Amino acid sequence: MNINTKRRAVYTVLSEVLDGDELWDVMWRWEEGYAQKSQYELNGFFNDCRDLHAIASNRSQLYRDLIGLLMRGTSGLKADPISQMEAYRQRNGILDNPVPLNTHEWMPCFSAVVQELMLQVPAAQVQQVRMQAEEQAQQRGVTPDLVYAFSMLALGKSSTNLLSPDFGELKTLLNLVYVAMCEQLGPVATDRMLSQAIERARKKFKGVDARLLLQHRTR
Repeated sequence: MNINTKRRAVYTVLSEVLDGDELWDVMWRWEEGYAQKSQYELNGFFNDCRDLHAIASNRSQLYRDLIGLLMRGTSGLKADPISQMEAYRQRNGILDNPVPLNTHEWMPCFSAVVQELMLQVPAAQVQQVRMQAEEQAQQRGVTPDLVYAFSMLALGKSSTNLLSPDFGELKTLLNLVYVAMCEQLGPVATDRMLSQAIERARKKFKGVDARLLLQHRTR
């Protein structure tokens, strides 16, 4: 099955529970992370979207519906949404790889975002957020040096910016921090905090776009 048909199937299913920019955000999450993968890995896609209540609360049904559509071919599929997805990116000023993705320039930006987030988390909940993010990062195979650097940042201690981790690992770790914060503080408060942290990092680091650290999310 070609990517266009798979994209139509994913869009057909997701558009039943999501709309607006949130829908396009998740469509890009699929496009960049799962479009080239087997349909048997789609359960991983829904797992990666568990930070969204509309998906987390309907995960099993969405998975069954999507597999059913993929097995039927093009029958019942909505039109390819790629033009709308691209328009979403243009509206939000998201560029394709505007800077190298494996560079030491990203670590200071990541550190600034994490420090800003931790300053906003109530002291009583910092420990839970830190421990949950660390545990999930270790399970995902994030580089131990990067996990340690995050721990130091979360504890309010200085961390080396000399690390040059894979850009994808930085995105993964920040998303895990986001998920942990959502569970402790709720998605509304977490989205507000993340938006503020990203905006401040964007102003501080002109050479990199901090929004690209988000897991296909522009909030």
